[in-house]
Amino acid sequence: MDNAIKYTPKGNVTVRIAPNGEFVRVSVSDTGIGISPEELPYLFQKFSRGKDSVKINVSSTGLGLHVGKKMMEAMGGRIGVESKGAGAGATFWVEAPREMEGK
Repeated sequence: MDNAIKYTPKGNVTVRIAPNGEFVRVSVSDTGIGISPEELPYLFQKFSRGKDSVKINVSSTGLGLHVGKKMMEAMGGRIGVESKGAGAGATFWVEAPREMEGK
């Protein structure tokens, strides 16, 4: 949610929580700067930052999404992003198993 607010100078941020099979999905959608298709495969890599993100948040380390992905995977969950490109906003989502027994 923090990133959605940071990278949406004007517009909206929407949070949704819904069941998705054996998972619960939390998604955060914004109408912000969006992400180009070329950058999407690299966003969850260590020290990765979107090229347009540095214009808005110069102090980011590029570790947040990487750490978040590792945490979700350790719990048996998933994390992802969807965007139709620059200027089109983005939706980041996490899915956590409904049953965390033994995790």
